[in-house]
Amino acid sequence: MERSAQGIALTDAGHLVREHALVRQDEETFLLDQLGKFRDTGGQVVRIAVGEGFAADLMQNGLGPLGSKHPHLRFRIDIAGTEEIQRRVIEGDADLGIAYNPVPMEATRSVALARQPLCGVVPVGSPLAEHRSVRLAEMLDHPFAILDVRHGIRALVARAAGDLGLALRPQVETSSIAALIRYVGAGMGGSFLPRFSVSIQAERAKSQSLTSTRKACGTSVRISWCGRAGACRSPLR
Repeated sequence: MERSAQGIALTDAGHLVREHALVRQDEETFLLDQLGKFRDTGGQVVRIAVGEGFAADLMQNGLGPLGSKHPHLRFRIDIAGTEEIQRRVIEGDADLGIAYNPVPMEATRSVALARQPLCGVVPVGSPLAEHRSVRLAEMLDHPFAILDVRHGIRALVARAAGDLGLALRPQVETSSIAALIRYVGAGMGGSFLPRFSVSIQAERAKSQSLTSTRKACGTSVRISWCGRAGACRSPLR
């Protein structure tokens, strides 16, 4: 806030904070209203399509508190890649989707967005493990594994590599984050994962997490909690 001859007024930053708070309040009201509909109809199942990397955090920090507050709710959790998550939401096979780097679509609305760094992950003992940050070109010069084309992470890394005139030649392609972590843990090579997917593994010293440079991975990475366009209001923009 700032004081002037006309009195006290919000600064530009203050207006942004106020707008953000109002949007969050509206989203929470909408979510509670939707959850209330499940309660009124006898405890229907909430179907959530989620990326594999979100599953553990969803159970601990999402469904745990939500289930305690609304014990009448039941949940079905399906693990899928970004494309499949969006398809399920659009076709009505999921009530909510949580995805990494989804492609914006008119058929869905993002009701919550968050930024999450994409990391290069390498085995302990790798020459790259001595650096706090590395260039994408350095990661691609060494053996690496990556998620397949159905996942937002693959699209993000491919786009960043293309912008730099680099080609992706992975040693291993897979649909499993667990397999990627095993690949790194076995000392075969590096990989690319969001920080939340590898933090526990890094703490156990089985791998070394390296934050990729902004130039290599960009700043458009986003995690979206999506619903069908007709079912959501007030998306964060």
